[in-house]
Amino acid sequence: MSFVEFTGHARLDRRTKNLTKRLGPGDVAIIDHADLDRVSAEELIESGVRVVVNVSESQTGRFPNPGPLELVRGGVRLIDAPGAPLFDDVGEGELLTKISVPPGGHGVGDGFAGVAVGAHGTYIVDAAATVADGTVRVALGCVAGAPVRPTAMEERLSGGDLSDEAVGAAARGIGASLDPPSDVHASADYRRHLAEVSAVRAVQQAARRAKG
Repeated sequence: MSFVEFTGHARLDRRTKNLTKRLGPGDVAIIDHADLDRVSAEELIESGVRVVVNVSESQTGRFPNPGPLELVRGGVRLIDAPGAPLFDDVGEGELLTKISVPPGGHGVGDGFAGVAVGAHGTYIVDAAATVADGTVRVALGCVAGAPVRPTAMEERLSGGDLSDEAVGAAARGIGASLDPPSDVHASADYRRHLAEVSAVRAVQQAARRAKG
């Protein structure tokens, strides 16, 4: 069960671009948006909303999509609850004090890790991970124009061993497969190193949450 301790008024709309026009920091956004795109993520961030619940999959895996990672990077708590009947059970403007979302099944967890710099917390590398029934999915941000899936790492973890040692071994070498930019914040080599570190931390966090 996923709990979010946050008091706010529910705002619902199946069209995200319409919803963002009436959102504020004190609201909980409930959307129905498969493959949440970057533009919608940016508009949600600009609205000031702190919690977004999506009754569809924010990232289906059909194509590279930076939207969900952009939203999390912007400090918004994103909860995926595919199929949840929130549009039937929750009324517009209803005051919510706790959101309880049943997970898809036993052994489901999400994780996020990264390294940020500056007063505004600009990430120079970040990683998001999901563990679901022994399957691991990882997305690396800030290493290319769009999030990158380190599929070699995912495949190494397909056996189900998510111990710290196994996760560390699976991430070893993924930095060498990346071609990140160099800028004033970090060199390409440093970003490669941080990509491995962040991927490990994100998967470890997701694995801990999957255990409950």
